[in-house]
Amino acid sequence: MIYFIGGLKHREFKYFEILEQIRKETPNVLETVFDASLKEEDRFLEKISMNSIFSVSEIVILKRTEKLKNIEKLLEYIESLNIQNKEIIIDYLKEDGKLGSKLIKKLEELKQNGDFKVYLYLKYSDDEMRDYICHELGVSKRDAMLLIEMVGKNPFKIKNEVGKIKAYLGGDNFVLEEVKKIVSIEKEFQIYQIVREILTNNILEAMDYLKKTKEYMGVLYSLYGELEAMYKISSLKKEGKVFSSNYNVFKKQFEEYEDIFKNNGRIPNPYVIYKKLGIEKNYTKDNLKRLVYRCWEVERDIKTGKIEMAPAVENLILEIISCFKVDRKSG
Repeated sequence: MIYFIGGLKHREFKYFEILEQIRKETPNVLETVFDASLKEEDRFLEKISMNSIFSVSEIVILKRTEKLKNIEKLLEYIESLNIQNKEIIIDYLKEDGKLGSKLIKKLEELKQNGDFKVYLYLKYSDDEMRDYICHELGVSKRDAMLLIEMVGKNPFKIKNEVGKIKAYLGGDNFVLEEVKKIVSIEKEFQIYQIVREILTNNILEAMDYLKKTKEYMGVLYSLYGELEAMYKISSLKKEGKVFSSNYNVFKKQFEEYEDIFKNNGRIPNPYVIYKKLGIEKNYTKDNLKRLVYRCWEVERDIKTGKIEMAPAVENLILEIISCFKVDRKSG
């Protein structure tokens, strides 16, 4: 079988899946990897075109084929070969998710060929990461998403962390609090947790974290993003929109408003917004609007040297908690 895996970074989970499946079905299979960025495509073609009289099963991989000037020609040549006892994987990264018309046409042709399987990931999604974790660790989708938040979205890091967790558990049940002890938690997740503490009126840990790490700007940026999303939720509620406390129902509702929450051209995962519902209700719409502006104002004044970074962020935090549960019926 010949596998073409193309698109955004999360396509690598399909790559892992196929590789593991072949290894499982064919123990001790030989593996050879070629890299098109190192101009190894001719060696790759030579390898797959040679059929041995000995029936030795092989995996032959060509990575970084996005570096090729004419990948369509390579695919056409592969299609003409009589390949025996080899599983071929062709990996194609396209960071913007946009394939050329010639390649799209060729891939459509290959889909009609029983020897080819084409997998394309042209829109950003956490689904492949989540499903990979669920399958490997036997956890719920919710726990999988929380694990992604903790370790980040780099496919190879997730794969390594999942392997580490499996070794640590040794067959025992997955308990998130236990797993936290051994995974490499991303700094962004630590900041995210601290910001949630601030927004739920618990600032002692946050102040201690800031004094130890000096991550004042990271916390400020995260507060900015959280408050802005909460303000959007509050505004939609004021317009009469109702959000369900049931996540499966909320996911369907979110599809109607997802563009409103778009950030840097990306639509966030529904679960990310869903988790803000419980916090947003503790602030009025007017206060949220004012706090979003204050975040911008503090950032501007720090960058222009008008105020000192540490006291400015600490004072902003105090201002935020002063708004917690204030006049919830108005705004």
